[in-house]
Amino acid sequence: MRALGCYPRLPLVLACMVLAAGAYPSVMEFYQQNLAALVIFILAAAMASLARSWHALAGFLLALSTVKPEIGGLMIFWSLLWAAARWRKRYALIASFGVTLAALMVAATIALPHWVSRFLGAIRDYQISDADLPITEVLLPRFAGRLATFGLICLLIILLWRWKGSEVGSKAFNLGIAWVAAVTLAVLPKLAAYNQLLLIPALIVLLGRWQDILNGGTITRSLAKAALASQVWQWIAALGLAVCSLAISPRLARSAAEVPLYTLLALPPLTLAAVALLTVSRRFGSGNLPPAPR
Repeated sequence: MRALGCYPRLPLVLACMVLAAGAYPSVMEFYQQNLAALVIFILAAAMASLARSWHALAGFLLALSTVKPEIGGLMIFWSLLWAAARWRKRYALIASFGVTLAALMVAATIALPHWVSRFLGAIRDYQISDADLPITEVLLPRFAGRLATFGLICLLIILLWRWKGSEVGSKAFNLGIAWVAAVTLAVLPKLAAYNQLLLIPALIVLLGRWQDILNGGTITRSLAKAALASQVWQWIAALGLAVCSLAISPRLARSAAEVPLYTLLALPPLTLAAVALLTVSRRFGSGNLPPAPR
């Protein structure tokens, strides 16, 4: 919220925190003890540091996020490109990132020699043994999905290049974060739900420009509402299932346990499509995000 220039009242912030912690990706993250939430939190802290012009701290945090490069890779690329565009003003981010990453590499090599070759070998074995595919290849035929993945990455690079000179909190910077988050989820070769926590900034951008979306075209409104409805469905269905479990048998409740997940696969592509249409919408004004509805 700080990075995107969104400043709602405290009760709304607390309510959103409870809803986010109660979403299925968060619950799955808690039980699996994965590092995705930690890395996403570090990325959020890095973006918030940029909002305060703490460039050295942002670079340090971005280097820490390389513990899961598949999640933070595109956000790191966007941040370094943004910093390089105005080197004299933002050089501390690149310097801090480089020094911290080098220190991590050296320390890791001292602690575990030859870890790089073993890590690359583990990645190769993981891709062979793991059955997950990117969402683009799940929703489209294999070749079309790979082509869509390549096209999304190329489009993202073009957009980020155009927005590299933007200021933190501006329309372009906010869209850059939203695009990076949505594209990462679309091309990530892992359908694990806990990675969808990365969609939070994209959803904040959509909510922050909700009035512009309502004034936009029918398709833009429909996609934005569908994206938010896909998330809201998880809460509504889970709440309904929890209430029903008080009256129905455990066996019947377990048979309906996946009902809240019916929209899980639809959320990332719908969010990406809504952000894309919001980007080209003529009604999308410039400047910072307005305060959230109170």
